[in-house]
Amino acid sequence: MRKKFYPKLAMQFPAIVTSDAGIRLKVIGLEVSTEGLTIQCSTAERNLITPRGSFIHNGRPLELDLQINLSKSSNQENIVVARCHVIFSRRITKNTCQIGLVFLEISDENHTRIKRLIETSSIATAA
Repeated sequence: MRKKFYPKLAMQFPAIVTSDAGIRLKVIGLEVSTEGLTIQCSTAERNLITPRGSFIHNGRPLELDLQINLSKSSNQENIVVARCHVIFSRRITKNTCQIGLVFLEISDENHTRIKRLIETSSIATAA
């Protein structure tokens, strides 16, 4: 398998994920790239999103709706929405987990917002 490298921006930002079952949770975004992002949540929240860490359902990756705010202000222009696949779920500590998401459906406008933020940030790294 070839690993792809995308610039990513390591920063904390508020995020809301909504499962197909209608479970809506506020979580923390940790890093974002033009291809997806990593979120952090509690183990209990992880179990609501990916039951016991399983991110495959009926032979397919779980899908979530995502809303993130990539700035300090609550201006609607800074809100990005997307549909995502879960690509990993890992426990970091006893009570903390990380979930990796890849964008499945994202508008060109929202994709451009993310790309512009990464390009103008001095702390973007390749990964």
